[in-house]
Amino acid sequence: MSKKDYENTRRYFGNLMYTHRREKKNISMDTLANATNLDVNNLSRIERGEQMPESTTIAKIIEALDIDPIEFHKNFCEQIKIDELKK
Repeated sequence: MSKKDYENTRRYFGNLMYTHRREKKNISMDTLANATNLDVNNLSRIERGEQMPESTTIAKIIEALDIDPIEFHKNFCEQIKIDELKK
């Protein structure tokens, strides 16, 4: 995976996390941190696309945000396709 692909992957995940947290669940970062037992600063870096979480952290986040893993994967793939079309 190229550096650019890795950066895009982090950004996609962060955008999906933000959308679900703010627009669909309307919960604060503190609430998400409490639900996942994760640090607010780490969650914030993930959401900004600065850090890619481990698979166990991804699982905690999507469970806390009540996201269907299949739907999450579908949204993730759609974002990749959108970016590919922009190239």
